[in-house]
Amino acid sequence: MALTQCEECGREISDRAVACPHCGVPRATATANTAPPPAPRAAARPTPPAKPAGSLWPVILVLACIAIALSQCGDSKAPDSAAPAATTPPPSQTLSDPAVEGAAIAKFTGMPGIRHAEWLDGDFLLAAVDNGKSWQPVAEAACAHLHSAGKRGRFSVVVLEAAALRNKNWKQMARARCN
Repeated sequence: MALTQCEECGREISDRAVACPHCGVPRATATANTAPPPAPRAAARPTPPAKPAGSLWPVILVLACIAIALSQCGDSKAPDSAAPAATTPPPSQTLSDPAVEGAAIAKFTGMPGIRHAEWLDGDFLLAAVDNGKSWQPVAEAACAHLHSAGKRGRFSVVVLEAAALRNKNWKQMARARCN
């Protein structure tokens, strides 16, 4: 590429320029010197080699194994008939208030028939004497009391037999889900 001077403004421009980039005057000799650009050739695309039909089976097998493993993750713990079905809600759904929880322990430990009260994994556990009566109304009253005292979120009140707890057994006598 050589530089020439524009006939109008005198500045240097390319000898291939059709017009001066500074003043815009078309060059008289530009059309004679410039050859039309070559036509683009269509690039021939090579066809990809055909893949054998069996090459997809290892991928399918791996995906199937992953799907089976993921489906078993939630079912890894078989429910134990001796243990209560206590599910811990996510932390975002249970709001812990130590003052409310401590007051509930003090209130329910003093009730007749209740030997022990504690919070375990977000649930309120009451260890009570099995007197042959239903403990369900007590569990529901505990839910109502905890809500009125300011406890928020999902939790359960579980009444367990105190004698069975000493033997490290779980005998659930009542359960109330407090939502």
